Amino acid sequence: MIATEQPPGVESPPSLEAPTALAPQAVQDVKDVPLRRVVLGRVDGLWGQIEALVDRLGGAGAVGVAGETERAARRPLNPLYHLGGLSFLLLVIVVVTGVYLVLFYKPDAEHAYQSVAGISASPVGSAIRSVHRYASQTLMAVLLLHALKMLVGDRFWGARWLSWLSGWAMLGVFWSVGVMGYWLVWDERAQWLTEYVARMNKGTALAFASPEAAARGASLFIIVLFLHVFIPALGLLGVWLHVMRLSRIRLWAPRWLAIEVVVALAAAAVWRPVQSGAPADLTRVVGEMRLDAWFLGFLPLAERLGSPAVWGTAAAVGIAALALPRALRGRAAGPAVVTDAACTGCRLCAEQCPYGAIEMRPRADGLSYATVAAVTPSLCTGCGLCVGVCSTEAIDLAGLAAERVRGSMLERVAEARARGEAPVAVFACARHVQLGTVPERFDGAPVIACGVPCAGMVHGEWVRQSLLDGARAALVVGGPHDDCAYREGPRWTHERLRRRATLQRQGVAWLEVGPGDSAAVRRALERLTERAGAAAGERDDADDLPVPRARSTQRVLRLLAALVPLVAIAAGIGALAEWRADASAAAELGQLRVVVAHKGQVVSASDSGLSRGEQARLPEGVSAAQVLGGERHPVRLRIAVQGQPAMEREYRPGGLHKEGISYGVETLAISPGTRGVRVELMDDGNVWRTVYDGEVVIERSRVRILTYDSAGDALRAQ
Repeated sequence: MIATEQPPGVESPPSLEAPTALAPQAVQDVKDVPLRRVVLGRVDGLWGQIEALVDRLGGAGAVGVAGETERAARRPLNPLYHLGGLSFLLLVIVVVTGVYLVLFYKPDAEHAYQSVAGISASPVGSAIRSVHRYASQTLMAVLLLHALKMLVGDRFWGARWLSWLSGWAMLGVFWSVGVMGYWLVWDERAQWLTEYVARMNKGTALAFASPEAAARGASLFIIVLFLHVFIPALGLLGVWLHVMRLSRIRLWAPRWLAIEVVVALAAAAVWRPVQSGAPADLTRVVGEMRLDAWFLGFLPLAERLGSPAVWGTAAAVGIAALALPRALRGRAAGPAVVTDAACTGCRLCAEQCPYGAIEMRPRADGLSYATVAAVTPSLCTGCGLCVGVCSTEAIDLAGLAAERVRGSMLERVAEARARGEAPVAVFACARHVQLGTVPERFDGAPVIACGVPCAGMVHGEWVRQSLLDGARAALVVGGPHDDCAYREGPRWTHERLRRRATLQRQGVAWLEVGPGDSAAVRRALERLTERAGAAAGERDDADDLPVPRARSTQRVLRLLAALVPLVAIAAGIGALAEWRADASAAAELGQLRVVVAHKGQVVSASDSGLSRGEQARLPEGVSAAQVLGGERHPVRLRIAVQGQPAMEREYRPGGLHKEGISYGVETLAISPGTRGVRVELMDDGNVWRTVYDGEVVIERSRVRILTYDSAGDALRAQ
C-alpha cells in the first residue's frame, strides 16, 4: 500500500482532504472525507485521463528526468494546460477583429444588414468576420472548460474566491456582448431576438413594432453598438480582477498554441465562411433557421419551456456558481506561519510565493536582521512553496507541519529497511497521489509515497534524509510545468534540485508528468535506480543514460497532434452553431399585431399646486392634474376576431408615480383569409370604446400591423 505522510490523529488539511484523502489507499486513513470531495475527486480523475490522452497524442512522456535537458525536449504540448492563457488570446482576437468590423458597419435598421453583407462580400472582410464569430464561440467554450477544471481541481475557494467570481462575471458579460453582436447583423436571427425581447419589454417592442418604427430607431442601434464595443473594454478590468492576487502573471498562451489557434481559426474561416440569415422583415413571420446555441440557444428553449423556466434555471446556476466558494469551502493546509526568531529576512519565501501572500516587514524584535517575513492569511492557499525554500525552517503550514511530514516519511522508510527491503522514496503532489500516478511497488520493493499539497513544498533536506535513512533512490514528482495546481511548484522545485548536484549523484531526480501516468513514473524509477546503482559501483558506466532529444520532424508531429483537442472543441462549437430551430410554431399561419402607446385618463383631478389665477388661465377642458401630472388609469385592450373574443389585456402606466405611458404590443396567430376584427380600448377605468372595426386580410407567414393613434383615437394599418 502507498504510504502517506499524514500521521494518525493529525487533522487532514483541505489540500490533502480533496486530493490525497480521495486516493483509495488514503481513504482508510481519513474517515471524515466529505462526499462532495469524493465526487469532485472522481470527476477530476476523469479529467486527468483526458489530459493524459492529449499528452500522449502530443508525444509527451516523462518531463525533466535527470536534469533540465529532457524537460526542454519533452515539454507537453497540451492546450488543456493553458485554458486561461487561451481565453485571453481569444479575447484579444475578438477585440482586434471587432475593431475592423466596426469601421465598416452602419448602425441603423435600413443599412445594418447591407453593411454586413458588404463586409462579407470582400474576401478579407469575410475572413475577419468569420474569425470574429468563431473566436467568440470558442471563447465561451474555453471559459466553461476553464471553470470546470478549476471546480474539479478544488481551486475555487479560500484565497481563490475572487478569481472564481470574476471569471463567472466575465463569462456572463462576454455572453451578453455576443448576443448583442448577433442583433447588430439585423437578420432573421436578430428579428427573432427582437420579438422575444418585445414580449418581455413592451416599451422596447414599440421601437420595432413596424418597419417604420424600426427605421426611426437608429439611436437604439447606436446604443447597442456602443455597448458591444465598450463592454469588452471593461472585460480588461475583469481580467485584472481575475489575476490581481497572482504573482508573476502569465496572460499569454505559449507561442506554439497561439500559432495553432490563429491557423485553426483562419482555416475555419476559409473552409466555412460565416453567412447572415435572411434580412429582418417585421412584416414577415420568422420561421425555421439555424441558430448558434452558445449565444441564442435560449430562444427555442424559451419557446418550448417558457421564459421563467429558462431564466430561472440560469439564475439558479449562476447563484450556485457564485455561492460555491463559501458553500464548498474546505479547510486550508495554511496559512503559513513564520517563526520570527528563526527568520533571517532572506526574502526567498516572499519572492517565490505564487499568490503574493508573503511580504517582508521591518523587524521589531531587536535581532540583527533588518526584515522578517509576514503572511497575509487571506491570500495564502497552503501550497507550502515557502516551506520548501526556507533553509532555516522558519516557516511552516499551520495545518500540515513539515516535521510531521518528514517524520512520517522517514519512519516508513526505516520500517521497510527493517524488513530487509530496499524502498524507493517518492515525493509527489497530492493530485498525483489521488489519480494513482505513483505505483505501490517497483522492482519488488515498496514505494514510499509522501503526498504534499504541491511538489514545491518538498525541501531538499527531506530528500537527502530519506537517502541517509535507507531509501535506494528518491524521486520528486510534480505536475506539468504549465499545469501546477499552485502555478509555480514545478518551476521552483526543479530549480532547487538542479542546483544540488550532490543529490542528483546520490540517486535523486525531478519528474514532471501528466496526471495518472504511472507508466512514466515507472520508466523514471528504472532510469533513476540504474543511475544510483552505477554511482555505487554496481555498473561500470556511471554516466547518465542518454536523454532523448526531440527532432524537428517529431516536434512537427507533436504540434499537429496538439491540434486534436482544438479540433474537437471546434467540432463541438460547430455542431451547436448548426442547431436548427423554429422561431414560431405558427409560421404556417398569419399574424395580427396590435400596438398601443397611450396615456390613460388621470385618476384624481386634484387642483392642488396651482394658484387660483393659474387655474383661471387653464384652457377649457384642461385640469390642473393634467398639467402637473398624476396617477393614470391603466389602458385595457380587447380584441375579437370574427365576432369571437381573442384576447383581453391590461397595461399598467409607467413612471414612479404611475403617471407615464402604457405600452402594449399583442400578436395573434390567425389562419389566412379576410377576417373581421374589432378592437376596443378603455383608458378611464369605466367605458369601453371601439378604436377599430373592419376587415383585415391575413396572409400566410405575414404580419398585419395595427398601431393606435392617440390623436385620432383609432388604430391605423401599417
